[in-house]
Amino acid sequence: MEANSADPFEWKQTVQTHLNGSKQCRGRAESELQKAAQNANVGSKALDEQILKFESQKLKDLKNVLQDFVHVEMVFHAKALEYYSRCFESICHISVDMDLEEFERKLQASRSPGWQAMMLNQSLTSGSGMSSTQASGFLTSPDNTGSFGESTTSLEKRVGFTGVWKCCL
Repeated sequence: MEANSADPFEWKQTVQTHLNGSKQCRGRAESELQKAAQNANVGSKALDEQILKFESQKLKDLKNVLQDFVHVEMVFHAKALEYYSRCFESICHISVDMDLEEFERKLQASRSPGWQAMMLNQSLTSGSGMSSTQASGFLTSPDNTGSFGESTTSLEKRVGFTGVWKCCL
């Protein structure tokens, strides 16, 4: 209907019908907007919960990895400290005076004419020539106990572990 219509009553009715339709559309639109806002809030809360859950799991995993790493390192260093303690204990048991006496005894024995003759006979019977170090006695000793400079402290005493730094305190 045209706005210039002769009947103002009809025109008023037409305008009210359009207004009522607009109010209904507006009401529907507001209702849909509220539903969409609620759905967005629900989705946002669910996303926040998932983010927090993920972050919590990430922190727990990181904590476990770090704890495992530090534990392994502590065990490694504890073993190292144990071995260093044994080494220290062994070094404390070394007798410098006894080692020096043993060295001097072997040195004197290697310079004796009887020992050099024995070494010469041994090398001639084996068919090999005598090296200068063998002739001077620096590889073997008359009692075949080993080379010069060995400690008189027994291997058992060196490796034995009775306490950390007990011998040096």
